[in-house]
Amino acid sequence: MNLGGTSAELDIHLYPKQRMDGGSVTLAQGVGGQKATFPNAMNAGDNVALLASTRKCTRNGSTETKDGFYQYSAAWDSKHIVSLPQGKSVQLLYSMQEIDDGGILL
Repeated sequence: MNLGGTSAELDIHLYPKQRMDGGSVTLAQGVGGQKATFPNAMNAGDNVALLASTRKCTRNGSTETKDGFYQYSAAWDSKHIVSLPQGKSVQLLYSMQEIDDGGILL
């Protein structure tokens, strides 16, 4: 597997295990200004997707609101911080595609 040497688009799917209040879930880079907050409550079993590949945010396939910017992954050094309310959990799925040569999603 040979990933690109520059920033790459990153799709993130969040699958909450419990209900979470609006504004209580954030995704952020370890360094920099990329941070997204989801203002609407999330329910157990939702598929909340922040899709860099299409520049959309969806919930169960429909358009979803997010506040802030979080659309890419820096080459080899990205830290993806997921903040949740205490005692809550989500399952995460990250998909990325290299920039330099294109190709299939990894």
